[in-house]
Amino acid sequence: MKYIQWFVMEKNSRSRIYFQDGGSRIVDNETDYTGRINVDEKYTLTIDHVKLGDERTFLCQVGAGPAGSGEATTELKVYDAPGMPEITPNDATISIMEKGPSKIATCLTRNGYPAPNITWYKDRTPLQPSTKINNKMYMISQATQEPSGLHTIASTLYYAPEKKDKDSKFYCEVSYRMAPGVDKTKESNRISIPLSYPTENVEILFQPSVLKETDNMTIECRSDGSSNVDYTFYRVLDGKTEEIFNSADNIFEFKEMQRMDSGVYGCRVLDFEVPDKNFDTNKTIIINYLDPIALKPQGPYIFKAGDKNKTIHCSAEGSQQTSVIWKKHKKTISPENELQLPVVTFGDSGTYTCEVTAQNIPSLYQQKTISIIVKGPPEINCMEKKFHKNGHYVNLTCIFKGNPAPKVTCSSGKKAL
Repeated sequence: MKYIQWFVMEKNSRSRIYFQDGGSRIVDNETDYTGRINVDEKYTLTIDHVKLGDERTFLCQVGAGPAGSGEATTELKVYDAPGMPEITPNDATISIMEKGPSKIATCLTRNGYPAPNITWYKDRTPLQPSTKINNKMYMISQATQEPSGLHTIASTLYYAPEKKDKDSKFYCEVSYRMAPGVDKTKESNRISIPLSYPTENVEILFQPSVLKETDNMTIECRSDGSSNVDYTFYRVLDGKTEEIFNSADNIFEFKEMQRMDSGVYGCRVLDFEVPDKNFDTNKTIIINYLDPIALKPQGPYIFKAGDKNKTIHCSAEGSQQTSVIWKKHKKTISPENELQLPVVTFGDSGTYTCEVTAQNIPSLYQQKTISIIVKGPPEINCMEKKFHKNGHYVNLTCIFKGNPAPKVTCSSGKKAL
C-alpha cells in the first residue's frame, strides 16, 4: 500500500482530514477534526469529543501505486438522550358537560438528538395520536431546535373527559434512540384531571345502622356528582311529609330518638348543573325498644316449705324477639321466661334476677331482681359420732332450717344441756 487518506464529505466536495504515506502521518490543520482524530495501525479512524456536527459521511481512500486506488464511505450517527419529560397539568376544573375537548396538560422534553417522540397515555393505554382538531381528542406539538443543535419537543393534549376518567391517571412518554440503534423511553409523572360531573345517583346512609330508643341518629345523603348540590332532608310520619333540614351540608343528626320517631326518612338533591332533574331517596327506619320487665304474679314471693308448682313468669314487650334467662347468685338456673319451683324447699330462698335481651340487639337489655322467702316449721338434720376415751362420750351435730329462725335447745333425758 502506498498511502491512505480520510475525507469528510461536503455537499458537492470532500475535505481531507488525514493522510498517511509509509511512515509519514499527517493530521490536516485548520479542519473541524484537527486535534480530535487518531488512526491506528489498522487504519481505523477514531474521533474524540464527538459533536452533533460530526453526523456526516466519511470517505476512506487507499492508493496502491500502479495497481490504482479504491475508496469507500461510512455514515456516522450521533445520539444524545433528551431530559426527563416535564408534564404541566391544566389546573382548571373541567366539566364533562362542556362540548369538545379541553386542554389537559403539556408535556415537554429538552435537548434530545435526533428529535424524540412524545406519546400520551391514559392508565397505561396509549392514546391514539391525532393532530387534527376534532370533538374527542387531539394533540398539538411544537418542535424547537436549540442553538446547540439539540431538539426540544412540546406536546399539548386536548381531550373530552367522561365521568369514568375521574380516577384515571394521565402521563406522557418520550421515546428516543441511542447507539448502537437501541430504542429507549422515559415517562413523566402521573396526573389526574380535576373533573366536574353532575349527579346521577343518590344514596342515603344511617348511623348507627340499628337504632334503639335514646340513640342519636345521623343521616348522610351521598351524591355521586362532583358539582355543587343542595340537600333537603325530610321524614314521613303518619302519612305526612315534613321537611326538616335544607343545606349544602349532606349530614343531619337527630337527638335521642324514640319509638314514635319510626317512619320514612329521606333526602332530595338539587344539582345546579342539571336543575331540571329530581333526585330523591328514602328508607324506612325502625326505632327499637324494650319495655321494663313485667312479672306474673307481681309478688311479694313468700312461699311455704312443701308448696308445689310455684311459677314466676318474666317478660318484656319490645320491637324485637327477646331471650329470657333466670339467674340466682349470678348463676343461670333457667334459660326460659318461667322460673319453676316444683316443690318449694328452704333452699329455694334467696335473690333471683330475670334478664331480658333483644336477640338482634344485645345492648337492648332489661333486668329485674326479686327475693323469694320460704317459711315453714323447722327441719332438723342431726349427725351422731361416738367415741370412747376414759368413759363414754357422744358428739352430736344438728342442722336446723326454718323461717322464722327456730329457737334451739338441747337436753339429755330431762336435763337441759
